Amino acid sequence: AAERRSTYEASSPDELALVSGARAIGFEFIDRPQRSSARFRVTSDLSDSDSFPLEATGQEFLSIAVLETLEFDHIRKMMSVVVNLNGSIRLFTKGADASVLDAVDKRLPSRLRKAAESQLRDFATQRGWRTLVFATREIS
Repeated sequence: AAERRSTYEASSPDELALVSGARAIGFEFIDRPQRSSARFRVTSDLSDSDSFPLEATGQEFLSIAVLETLEFDHIRKMMSVVVNLNGSIRLFTKGADASVLDAVDKRLPSRLRKAAESQLRDFATQRGWRTLVFATREIS
């Protein structure tokens, strides 16, 4: 039987790239049955990830509670969502590289920030790619 692939519609090219990339690594967005939840199909083992503590291997679907959404705006230049992942409250943010890196600056070791800035510069100048930074952290 042929595998059925979802066709995504997104409000921005960034969102389309993120859901397509997530699907490529085994975390496929299915739908948002309610504004307060999202459903995913998990086809790879993500349980070893410190940034994304899931125990979903072997589950066909995973529902994630969406607690709050901070929409993109031109002042913050980023969008954030707060979710409950298996009892862990997590903040996920995507946005312009300078905005996101400034927001995580105090927590990001200098060597990692310099490496990220170098890669972003390479992507933008030498390759001509548009860049987007994604960050997450646990909220206590």
